Amino acid sequence: MNIVKNWGVLLVIAGVLSGCGQEHDHKGRTPLVEVAGEYLYKEDLQAALPFHISKDDSVLFAEHYIKKLGGGCAAF
Repeated sequence: MNIVKNWGVLLVIAGVLSGCGQEHDHKGRTPLVEVAGEYLYKEDLQAALPFHISKDDSVLFAEHYIKKLGGGCAAF
């Protein structure tokens, strides 16, 4: 049982380490979505939002905008 526990811990550590991709300098911007190595930043999305849009409409706008940029397959 102890061996299984140790292997479990090692697998979790290996998974975390392998899941860490290459570091990317976002230059102080906040990444929201990455698709094929391209990033959509919070600041870019905020700049694209129309003025005086309701909270509900802004959510729909953001979802549509992200899907459009990602070709329909956005990764969060």
